[in-house]
Amino acid sequence: MKNQIALLLPYFGKFPSYFQLWLDSAELNKNSIDYILVTDQDMEEYRIPGNVTVVKSSFGDLKNHISNQYNFNISLDKPYKLCDYKPAYGEIFKELFYGYNYWGFCDPDVIWGNINFFLQKYKFFEKDYDKFGCLGHFQILKNNERVITAYRHYDNERMRDYRYVFSHPYNFAFDEQFSFNIIAKKQDLIINDLMDNPTPFADIKPNSLNFQRAYGEFKNVRYRYFIYNKHRGLREIIVRDDLSKISYQCMYVHFQKRKMKIYAEEAEASKAIFPNEIVNGDIYIKKSNILQSNIYSLEKWLALHTKKESLNSIKHKIEFKKFVARQKSFL
Repeated sequence: MKNQIALLLPYFGKFPSYFQLWLDSAELNKNSIDYILVTDQDMEEYRIPGNVTVVKSSFGDLKNHISNQYNFNISLDKPYKLCDYKPAYGEIFKELFYGYNYWGFCDPDVIWGNINFFLQKYKFFEKDYDKFGCLGHFQILKNNERVITAYRHYDNERMRDYRYVFSHPYNFAFDEQFSFNIIAKKQDLIINDLMDNPTPFADIKPNSLNFQRAYGEFKNVRYRYFIYNKHRGLREIIVRDDLSKISYQCMYVHFQKRKMKIYAEEAEASKAIFPNEIVNGDIYIKKSNILQSNIYSLEKWLALHTKKESLNSIKHKIEFKKFVARQKSFL
């Protein structure tokens, strides 16, 4: 440990195909952020940077550890349910965060840019933020008692009640902007939710073949790709309708579980990131075929809507959509 900030990633099961690039991009932030990876996976095939600490654990042992923190029965049958526990990581894993001024959480389906550039841009330390970010794939929080227990605040929405969320098996997106972020706002925490327009990060929609932003989309975008350089960070390249290019420094790109093929060699300094593939260098790739993009979207839609679900699961989704609709006045 040598930095002020530590991000935690518990992950169980097979890593994404580009996880070595996740690790490499984490190393890009070696002078600002430490990463703590809790996993049951064998890491021998990966090159682990000095600012990434690997903690081996089975999912069962992790579940027992979390269960012991509470005086009620928790629901944690699958690793994906860990998303709802992210706002509590500062308290649950306080031993791992000992000595850090800030703690946080992140996802495995991202490629990092130069986060320190954005910490400076937003005057992170000068403004003394309690909370930086509002989405579940990346947040940084202050490591003090008030902030690490902030998730325990309860209002009249049971989907913002950690006891209800932690004791039911469904996903409540408790770590997202309409739950934990609203909880933090109601407690007057100093927050930068990073939801500028455009956002400093690229959160990619999962149901389109082309890279489309979920937040803060630009105008007149024909297509986009990203260039990762192990020395300079991550850049978002936007090709306009007139085929002119503009380039922005990007904090990170979030793929939202998108499957990617890897054609890039680790030794190459630069990687070009296109929809569904990562290749060497900055090479020109034309806009994805419209028919191919529509087929991809249809396949995603069918996979989502043909999955067998229980009646209780369907009821939860309906209730959850109504809950999200009620939160718009807070955002």
